[in-house]
Amino acid sequence: MGEPIPNEPILYGTLPKHEGHWTRLLLLRQGELHDPIECALEPYDLDTLKYCDEIKKLLPYEALSYVWGDRADLREISCNGVPMKVTRNLFDALVAIRVPTASRSLWVDAICINQDDLEERSHQVGLMASIYRQAARVLIWLGHGDAQHVEAAFTYLCQRANKVYLDLGWTRELFRVRLASYTTRGGKIDSSKLQLDDVRPTAAQYEAFAAFLHQPWFFRLWVVQEVSLASTATFFWHDSSINLAYIMVALDEWKEDSGNFPPPMGLDNIATIYFNRKAQHKGMPIPFARFMCEMREFSCSDPRDRVYGLLGLRSIGSDPENSLLFVKPDYSLPVHELYEQVAKKMIVEQKQTYLLSAVYHDRKIVDDLPSWIPDWSKPVPAVETVRIGGGLYVSTGPVTDGYGVDVSLVKNKGREYLRIAGYEIASISNVTPVLRASDIMDRFSKDDSVLLKKELKRICDTLDDDAILNAMTRHREYPQKLLASYPEPLFGYDDLYSFLTEPSTTVDAHDFEGYQSLLEQFRSTLASLCDGRRLFTFDAVEWYSEESHHLEHRVGSAPAIVHKGDIVCMLFGGFDFYLLRVEVDGYVRLLGTCDIHGYKYEEDVAFHRMTGRPTHYFDIF
Repeated sequence: MGEPIPNEPILYGTLPKHEGHWTRLLLLRQGELHDPIECALEPYDLDTLKYCDEIKKLLPYEALSYVWGDRADLREISCNGVPMKVTRNLFDALVAIRVPTASRSLWVDAICINQDDLEERSHQVGLMASIYRQAARVLIWLGHGDAQHVEAAFTYLCQRANKVYLDLGWTRELFRVRLASYTTRGGKIDSSKLQLDDVRPTAAQYEAFAAFLHQPWFFRLWVVQEVSLASTATFFWHDSSINLAYIMVALDEWKEDSGNFPPPMGLDNIATIYFNRKAQHKGMPIPFARFMCEMREFSCSDPRDRVYGLLGLRSIGSDPENSLLFVKPDYSLPVHELYEQVAKKMIVEQKQTYLLSAVYHDRKIVDDLPSWIPDWSKPVPAVETVRIGGGLYVSTGPVTDGYGVDVSLVKNKGREYLRIAGYEIASISNVTPVLRASDIMDRFSKDDSVLLKKELKRICDTLDDDAILNAMTRHREYPQKLLASYPEPLFGYDDLYSFLTEPSTTVDAHDFEGYQSLLEQFRSTLASLCDGRRLFTFDAVEWYSEESHHLEHRVGSAPAIVHKGDIVCMLFGGFDFYLLRVEVDGYVRLLGTCDIHGYKYEEDVAFHRMTGRPTHYFDIF
């Protein structure tokens, strides 16, 4: 949902709120390509299926999934005989899905909900699960695009899907699996022309595929539940359309068949949609906290929709189809109150303490919220996004789902704190200046033929693969794959620390096989992982350092807010190392998470529990 576009109130009557689950359906009148858009709104009860006679002939309805687009770029349609303004992207969608021979019944959020009525918006958001589950199909409008990109992308996706289908052999015939195809304005493409043995992409195919995933729709938060709840869905891009199922099959093996191309922007997002669609259809119980963490890179215009845009998804403790929502949507509620409400429910009631890994403070802590409550309204660097699993990048440890968690809310001197058990690990002794990607790239480029190769030689002589893959890549899968494919390791935390802060030492230059082809990819990957962060050294607490066997590299990476004297700790139920700060007034604040070279969080937790090390209770404000 976005900010409302002013329209005549005469369009909307009051929907019943205390009986049935009433919404409105949009009757899109038939028309040719360049005809004006004419439509009508009619009430519809999702429970009793009450509707007017005209709707009866047009059921079942379909739901539209799209991006609102620029709210300053408006077009006019006629609705119930009244002029109505909609965004250009919605206008284009209606033109694209309109047929010349018959009216069509649709559910379109921007039109079917009175966006000026906060109470109605709140009530209708609570019906999203039923609206999208009952729709015969979800129509996904991506917008207009380059015709060559559209053809190349859809052709390539069908070829990938058909490779999977054909490999099924007789099983495909048994289950009557149809080969993938797509439709253009000229008709359906023959699937026999969409088959290849080698589906590794060419440069042109990769460019088209990347353009497909770069469409704004793939970055909109609301689409996750819209597609996850759909019985079936179809993508419409420019003048072509393709079934969602073919795309999901095509992308399932991307990592194995991608050649040397990195994952394009948007691939993570559609993987998230794919995982949640499977989970919803299988009835898998998933914590709402997981939704919040995994969807952080998606966008929405109203910060409340960080929560409300996910309420249609079934989670632990909720059943949206039966009106049991995780929280009750209320667009009149201040944003910080909503975030506090959901954080307390997830962390304290449901013991989903890994949500603390979503806390991120850049340069300073803002007092709008307690430091332990994630502020979902603020943009977070992509490398700070919490990854839990399910086909996505895996973080440093498992989700515990409340096992062994000791967390509660306590009050003292009129203040409320989060009390949580854990272990104190270390005190930070030194930090570097804030690292910037541009500075790192500049350092790389200086005397490239000699300086960098000397650094590479020195580093490669001193580090092992584990230090590379688990530390420098911060557990991100693509840079791990990138580095693992080369015989010589490149960087570790301690060596990067000296590389960025000290002059180069004089050693013999060394030419690595594949050096140039790797270097550009590695430069940009490393720069993005370090951008906006500091490296730090630390002194482990005495009882910890005595028995730890992997403290030879006391180096870590943390957000820019970290400074000397901050505390590194473990918090039970989490899966990261956390940074705490004791303020001058004695209050403890949560700064965020950090990465430490050579440490595996879950192993350390198990080790210290087994050896009976003292548990510390942190009161975090």
